[in-house]
Formats: sequence, structure tokens, C-alpha cells
Amino acid sequence: MKILSPLLIALSLSIALTSSRVAWADGPADAVQARPSYTLAVDGGGVLTFDALAPRLREELGADVTSESETLPTRAAIIVRYDAAAQQLEVRTIRTNGRVVERTVHASGDAKSVETTAVLLVGNLARDEWNELIEQLAQPAPGDAIEAPIASEPESKPAGPRAHDEHVPVNLGFFYPLSTNMHQPHVGTHADISASFTHIGMLDGVQLAGVGSYVSRSAKGLQMAGAFHFVNGSFRGTQLAGAANVVVGSGRGVQMSGATNVATEAFSGLQMTGGTNYTPQLVGTQMSPINVAQNVHGLQFGVVNVGGRVRGLQFGVFNIAVDMEMEGEQLGVISISRNSIHPIAWTSNLAYANVGLRFQSRHLYSIVAFTAGTPEAKKVDYGTTGAFGVRLPIWNKLDTDIEGAFSNTFAVNENNSGHNNAARTRVMLGWTFADHLRVFAGGGARFATKFDEGRNAPKAEFLAGLMF
Repeated sequence: MKILSPLLIALSLSIALTSSRVAWADGPADAVQARPSYTLAVDGGGVLTFDALAPRLREELGADVTSESETLPTRAAIIVRYDAAAQQLEVRTIRTNGRVVERTVHASGDAKSVETTAVLLVGNLARDEWNELIEQLAQPAPGDAIEAPIASEPESKPAGPRAHDEHVPVNLGFFYPLSTNMHQPHVGTHADISASFTHIGMLDGVQLAGVGSYVSRSAKGLQMAGAFHFVNGSFRGTQLAGAANVVVGSGRGVQMSGATNVATEAFSGLQMTGGTNYTPQLVGTQMSPINVAQNVHGLQFGVVNVGGRVRGLQFGVFNIAVDMEMEGEQLGVISISRNSIHPIAWTSNLAYANVGLRFQSRHLYSIVAFTAGTPEAKKVDYGTTGAFGVRLPIWNKLDTDIEGAFSNTFAVNENNSGHNNAARTRVMLGWTFADHLRVFAGGGARFATKFDEGRNAPKAEFLAGLMF
């Protein structure tokens, strides 16, 4: 016993000194413990809530889980979204090194069933994270495999970019690295101000840059720059740039720029620019000459709108969608989607022959047609007609069209010729015999806006036709 007691005392002192060195090397223990392992954001579509998921995830993961708005995680940020209509559950983890892992599964049943599926999916992604870490630690180091763990010297080069070096209240600079974070490109801060270009790791506040900014992990708050913003991670807040906003991840809030806005995973909010907007998953509004999204839940407003699955409205000159959901609509000169293009032909007492295409969404439609023959021309006339309307179901296969149209024809008579322009309003009844066979008939009025040939008084119009 007398021999063992000194050995035990020496061993205790050695452990205590080693723990002290580790604590001082890694920083104050209180600062580490103050930050949770995971943060959680829930968009549950009225089914999933943070209050219901957070306790179950704490139990599943065996670690702290807090709201994403409270602080920053030490392991990963978790985002859970549930589309109740489509019964699609999406779980995304954004790790501290900026890597994003995402899974989407079908989840049906009551709220408890969906919660259980979400908890299992989050747990699976978290375990994948730890498996990767274990595999890295299990790889033998060069040289003696037994002596390698004894080495206490830190690595000269980290395996990958650090999430952030430390946190400072304010970061000032001229052009990185001529800044207060000269040797700390991944620093976190609440206020970042640079005369030209700035490079930080994390923003939770305000960033002002004369030219542009690069954030290596995530940004939350207001970003303003003369040219561009680039966030290599998630973004929440408002981005204002003279040329471009790019988020390599998901974004929520407002992106406004002069040329382009990009969110490589998803965006919820408003994208507005003078050039092109792009995101795979849109929940909100895109406004620009060119808007592109794979899945649209909201509004695309521009000259050209391109979407995959559209649940909302595309409003523009050219609209393209792969699949229009039951709640989806298109309104434009040319709107293309699955089964949306229908040849159409009709005749009326004021326009004898009309042939064109009708672009039909769920209720809204547009028509582009060639017109020939009017009572105002004695020899020859031809022109074009464009129309916008709404198709409303009445009963069984009976429906009604309410539309406004505008026509421009070139009329030739014995001694002169000229252009006749007119606006038209029509109401028609239609009966659908098959998917591509519908008859319609109705009437309305023609109002002359400019008539070089014939009388410009309003006239009644009666018409009938076929849609294929």
C-alpha cells in the first residue's frame, strides 16, 4: 500500500496537468459548453413543431438541441421541412465545415408518425457524421501506429477549413488580409465593415463592403456591397449587391442585385434582380427578366419563367413548366407545360377564319392566332389576334370561357388600304368530348381602337369553334 499510494498521487497529478493543458489549448471550458451541439429550425407545414421535435431529438442524439435563432452549433445546424400536401419530409444538416447533407422521404400518417420519421432521419444523418469522424480517426498515422497518438504537437495544416477561428464583435478592413482579422479568415462577427473586399467565417449582424464579401460558413442579418456577396453556407436575412448574390446552400429572406441571385439548394422569400434568379427550391417570389427554379411554390414574375413543378403562378411573356400542380397557373403570351398546348380554330361574323394555338393552364389561358377575312375588306385582309382568358367549370364536361382579345388586321379595298385594330370581349360555353376535342360557341362585342377601313362603331360578335 505504501508503494501504491505515491504512484496513485503521481498519476492523479499527471491527469490534472494534462487536463489543464488541454483546457488552456482549446479555450475556456465555459465558452465551449455555452454553445449547443445542434441547432434546429422547423418548417412543419402545420404538422411538425420545434417544441415537439426538440425534446425527442435531444434524447435521440444525446446532445443539446436549441433554436437556430439563439446561437451557433458546435456540430451541425438541422433544418426540418414538411410539405403536408405532398407528404414530403426533408431533413438537411449543415455542418460546421460548411458541408450539407440532405435527405427527402415520403412521410404520411398523423403528427406523431411524421415526428417519429423525422427523428429517425435526423438521427441517421447525425450518426453518418460520427461514422465519418470515426473512420478518419481509425486511419493509421504514418510511422509507428502506437507512438502516433502520443504526439502532442498540433497539426501544421488542418484537414479542411475551420468553421471559424473565434468571435469578435467588430471586424474592420480595407482589402482582406489588410483587416483586423488578418490571420483569421474564418472569424465570426456581428459587424463587418470593409472599404473594398472582406473575408470572414460567420456573420450574425451587419456587413458592409465597398466591392464584395466572402463568408466561408453562414450569414444572418444584412449584407450590403457595391458588387457581390458570396456565402458558402446558409443565409438568413437581406442581401443587397450591385451585381450578384450567391448562396452555396439554402437562403431565407431577400436577395436584391443588379445582375443575378443564386441559392444553390433552396430559397424562401424574395429574389429580385435585373438579370437572372436561380434556385432549385423556391418558396416565395422571383422577379427578374429570367427566373429559374426546379420546384416553385409561389410567384415567378418576369419575361421568361422556367420551373419544374409549379404550385403557384408564372406570370410573364414566356412561361415554361414541366408539371403544373393542381394549384398552379400560368399567364403569359406563350405558356408551356405538360398537355398545355392546344390547336384551336374558330369563325365569327366579324373575323371569318381564325387558326392558332391556345396555351391552357388549370384555369388561365392565352391564345395566339392568325386571322383572315373581315367585313371591312372587299378584296383581302389578314392579321393576328391575341387573347387572355379564364376557363371556369360549370357541370360535368360543361365549362365557360371569359376572355379579352386584341386583333390587328391589314384591310385592302378597291382604292386604298389600312390597318384596323380592335379590342374584343367574349363569353363562350364549351363542352369537352375528349382530352383533345372541345367545341365552344358564344358571343361578345368588338370595340374599334383604330380603323382605317370601315366604320369604327362597336359591333356585336358571334363565334363558334373547335379546340384540339
